Amino acid sequence: MSTYVLKTPIGELPLTMSVERSGELTGHSRYSSYEAAKKGELPVLRYGKRLVVPTAKLLDQLGIPFERTEAA
Repeated sequence: MSTYVLKTPIGELPLTMSVERSGELTGHSRYSSYEAAKKGELPVLRYGKRLVVPTAKLLDQLGIPFERTEAA
């Protein structure tokens, strides 16, 4: 079993990310990430023609605990 380390701390990830960025984080190609989005396997929001991945939903789908807190 492989272990992956995020270069960006989870708390510093944006609220949404591009499909390409989600693929980079999960080790998938750009093509397979868009295919997963098309099949409904990747949580996406559509803004016109643009697709974005909600970070919290992606982390939840991956089984990574995530809690965003308000900045002081």
